[in-house]
Order: sequence, then structure tokens, then C-alpha cells
Amino acid sequence: MSRIDLMGPILAQLPAQEGLIGFTLGTSAKCGYARTITVWKDEEAMGKFVMSDAHLSAMSAASAVSVHGVVTQWTVGAGDLPLSWEAAREKVAAAEISY
Repeated sequence: MSRIDLMGPILAQLPAQEGLIGFTLGTSAKCGYARTITVWKDEEAMGKFVMSDAHLSAMSAASAVSVHGVVTQWTVGAGDLPLSWEAAREKVAAAEISY
């Protein structure tokens, strides 16, 4: 199973997820990666998604399809939207490896 395959259930669930303000997806068939930036109404809404079956399933398989990964979060105001991949890369670069 590839990282992109793991995203299928997540992408099916995200649009209807309560508390989701928006998301963007970045993929590369060449490198086999899939990444998301999600914006949530609050931490409770984000937590419900993080603990959902689709997300837990993907995260439990992540170490089998990836050398390592970084998960991070930060708070933004409405004026910071939409978030850019450049901003996300800066936050990820400053975070510790998650797995």
C-alpha cells in the first residue's frame, strides 16, 4: 500500500468533517507522498478527525510506507488564510520528527 492509497479514506471523509474550515492536498506520484494542510474551527474538531478511523488507520501504517514523518499544528487568524505550502514547510522544518 502506498502513501497515496492511505489518503483515499481521509479524502473521502474530510469534506464532510464537522469543524473543518478547509484543506489542501499535495501529492507526488513520483515520490509517492501525500500531504495535507487542514484548517479547523477549533482543537476539538481537529481532535475528532485525528482520532477518526480513517486518520488512525493511515497513521498506523505510516511507518511502513515512510522513513519518517512530521505532524505539527499551529494557530492562525482569518487574515493568515489561505495557508501556503511555503508556510507549512517552515513550520514542519521547525518541528521534531513525529515517527
